[in-house]
This record gives sequence, structure tokens and C-alpha cells, in this order.
Amino acid sequence: MATPQDLYDETATWWRKPVAEGGAGQTTALREFTPSGDNTDTLNTVVAYACSAREALHFDGQFYPCEDSIFIRGQGFAKLHGPGGWSRTTDEGLKNNARNNAHLRVIDSTDVELHGLELIGAHTIDEPARSEASEWEAQHFVWLQTVKRVKLCGVNLTDGWGDFVSCSSSTPNGPPCEDVTITGGNWRHNGRMGVLANGVNRLRWYGTKVSRLASSCYHVESGERVGDPVRGYQSDHRVQRISLLSGGKAFAHITGDAGLRGLLLQGNLRRGNWVSLYCDGSGRLPDGSARIRDVSVLENFHDRAAPGGYYMLFDTIDGVTHQYNEGPLRSNYTIAQQIVRRDCRGVRVGPNDLWRVVGGKRVYT
Repeated sequence: MATPQDLYDETATWWRKPVAEGGAGQTTALREFTPSGDNTDTLNTVVAYACSAREALHFDGQFYPCEDSIFIRGQGFAKLHGPGGWSRTTDEGLKNNARNNAHLRVIDSTDVELHGLELIGAHTIDEPARSEASEWEAQHFVWLQTVKRVKLCGVNLTDGWGDFVSCSSSTPNGPPCEDVTITGGNWRHNGRMGVLANGVNRLRWYGTKVSRLASSCYHVESGERVGDPVRGYQSDHRVQRISLLSGGKAFAHITGDAGLRGLLLQGNLRRGNWVSLYCDGSGRLPDGSARIRDVSVLENFHDRAAPGGYYMLFDTIDGVTHQYNEGPLRSNYTIAQQIVRRDCRGVRVGPNDLWRVVGGKRVYT
């Protein structure tokens, strides 16, 4: 049995096997080996070698316990294929790196694809939904930092403490992620957000099933001024056909002094609560313009009204369209109390298929 150190010798190929007619030069799979303890060093070396050789890495249904992060750093090519992937056996991971101990960190890289990959954490059903130890909340499943052209296709994520996917720059107020596409997959049980978009232009998120979510499904917050510490903003986010089946707070939340130009929430479904959007901006810029612009909420469906809070909160936004959404509102509140507008310009609400029950009958808005 080869040791992890053997992999530092580029002639060591015990872990490689061809899985296509083109041979090992075109695609790579992990040979089966008996994992022993923490396999982080082994897997990091294998991933780095496959990326530098521009070979796709296939896990062939195998799972490897890894207590620390797997990195794709400074690469111009990466393809990881499931089924299979890696798992974590303890909440803390390596305690000397708990705060940044994401399952997969992709940093300063381009042309990265994850297909059918499976990542499993150690967040059990008996533990609180949100971490009681703040250093665990950054243990995201996939943490993207200043990357370009990234695709997650059918990636399955289960039992983690942080965000399912987090997007940010690799340096404070630095270059954002560009062209991130997420399609499909089943995401089950985490401790924070679905997708945290804190530094990404052209985000496309389609068709994922999400359950036992701890907080917002889509979230943008202050702290990142993309390219400019005052006026920096992200642009062009599309969240479509997401099924939020259980858990969560607001479906979408934009908070603090976040800057965003262009958000589409369309065709999403939620069980047990609203497909809600809370945009609580922090006032206008000195020139009078809003930090958040051009928001469209279209054709979403929910089956139940929340017991409290707002359905929609539009605070300091220029350009809002809310149309063709369907589902019940709370019967003992007016529409104006549930769709709240503050200091907004260019707002269009309706037509929608929203209803309240009055005298035992549905009254549509």
C-alpha cells in the first residue's frame, strides 16, 4: 500500500486508472484503497496532480474521510466526478483550522466542474440546526473565492454546519467570482445559508432540491464591496426552479449595505412557508441611487403562509417587479402589511394569484 508521501513523486501512479478508451491521459479515477484515518493529504495531492495534468478525476462511488479542506487553488482546469466524494467524521474537523475548514475550497481558479460529487458532513439530526460554536459556521460545503467559469452539476451535499455554497472574493474588496452555474442536486441539512452570494457576478442557480435548511435559501449581506469599498456591487443573479422542501427562514434575503444589480427569482417552490424576499437596504448612496436595483419576483409558488413576518419587504430598491406568484397570505392582515414598500422607485406589484381567506372564501389580490 502506497503512502501519501509517495504521491509527491510524480512517477507514483498507484492511485490512477483509465476509465475511458482514451487512456489515463484523458481521464483519471481513484483506485480503491483502504482509507485510514484522515485522508486529507492524500486526496489534496491527487486532486492537485489531476488538475495540473488536466485530467478529470472520478471517485467511482468511493468515499474518503477527510477532516480538513480539500483545495483547488490557482488552477486553470479541474473536473471532479461522482458518484462518491469525501466525508467528515467530527464536527470540529481539525481544531486548529476550524473557522476556515470548508469541505471544498476553490480559490483563484478557472474552468472548474463538479459533476455528481457527494460531500457528507458530521452535523447529526440530534444537534442544533445552527452551530453553537461560531467557528463551525464557516465550514461550508463548497467555498468559491475569486473563481471564473465554475459549474456544479448534480452535486449532493448532506449534514454540514456552514453554507451549502458560498461565493466571495479571495481578498477583501477584491475581484468577485464570475460565471458560477449550479444545476440540480439534493442538498440536505446544513447550519446556515443555501447559497451565500457575497461576491459573484453572473450567478445561475437552477433546479436544486433543498431540505432541512437552517437560514435563507439565497442570501446577500454586507461586508463585501466588490471592486470598490463604497460603491462596489454584484450583478446578474438568477435563482430559478429551486424546491425548498423544509426549513429555512426568508427564502431570499439581501441585507446591510450590500450592492446588487439584477436579481431574478422565478419558478421557485416552497413547502410550509412563503417564497419570501427581504431586501432591507441601508439607505441611498450620496447621488440618490439605490444600492439594490432591478429585482424581479415571478411565477413562484408556496403552499402556506408564514405565522409571522413579511411576505415581501422592499426597502430602498429601484426597479421591482412582483407578478404571477401564487399562494396564500395571512387572512388577518392586509396586503399592504404583507407586501411592504419603503423608499422604492419603479415598483410593479401584480397581477398575482395570492389569496386571503375571508368569511370562509378565498379572496384573490
